[in-house]
Amino acid sequence: MHDRSQLGLGGKSDSPHSAPHASAARIDQCQTHAVAADHSNPVARINPALLASSSYWMQVKRMLVNAGLSRSHSHAYRFAEPRTDAAEIMSTIELVDPELRDALALWPVEPLTADSLTQRRANLLKVIGAVPKPDLPDITADEIRVESTFGAKPIRVLTYRPVKSDNPLPTIVHIHGGGFVAGAPEMKDVENRLLASDLRCAIYSVDYRLAPEAPHPGPLEDIYSVFAWLHRNAGPLGLDTTRIGIKGESGGGGFAAAAALYARDQQGPKFAFQHLIYPMIDDRTAVRKDLHPHVGEFVWTCRRLSGPALFWRELPERVT
Repeated sequence: MHDRSQLGLGGKSDSPHSAPHASAARIDQCQTHAVAADHSNPVARINPALLASSSYWMQVKRMLVNAGLSRSHSHAYRFAEPRTDAAEIMSTIELVDPELRDALALWPVEPLTADSLTQRRANLLKVIGAVPKPDLPDITADEIRVESTFGAKPIRVLTYRPVKSDNPLPTIVHIHGGGFVAGAPEMKDVENRLLASDLRCAIYSVDYRLAPEAPHPGPLEDIYSVFAWLHRNAGPLGLDTTRIGIKGESGGGGFAAAAALYARDQQGPKFAFQHLIYPMIDDRTAVRKDLHPHVGEFVWTCRRLSGPALFWRELPERVT
């Protein structure tokens, strides 16, 4: 048991147990288990295959519709902007795997602009807050603040770790998605709890600053600050410094890859591994205009950004 005051941590734990020292399991030897879904409590244990199924996304869509944050299927697949080119009149939804079409139906159809970004962020937090947490007595979850290595404001971090452990823990630095402009660590709260329980590892999910209010390299500095802090405090935290990796999805996957390069350039500690999940590392569908007509209709595209150059010039002045 370590003294939180010695580490300069704030926040309250949702477990009566203080965060202990570590688990023996090696990250590179651990595998996520496919556990049968418990339909009476769908987040108690989630079968990974369920996350890719149409029935799962239909349940999520119903939740969003009930919250007033999504539309019915009649409006699900339409373009963000009117198209006048005859070659582009037909949607490319038929080229998308049927299992994924319901997931696309959840994505807002309005272009992302300076006016819509603030509301989009608020809607996302509303949805996150409606998701129930799994009952995992073997995991302690906490919220801490880590001082920035670069003099910025303290960084909020959500932490997950086994209640009992005897050896230094393997660790995942988690970076949430959101296209660099939205999102929060709570987006993957359920998954991080399940991963910490199944892998017997510690997870630190970083609430990095968002663009455009915090331009490059601000978000990377936040991520690197948490990583460096974990290395400096590995002893009292009960972490194994040789097994600290980074994981991120979508925009968070892009930041995870960038953070690994940033850590290399800082000539300090290096990440043990990268786990990049559909990482946002290819800007061609967002900035290029000469792509094939079947590329870039859905999610983060130049059509959804309503003119990237104008969008990014407007946002710093118009978003509060």
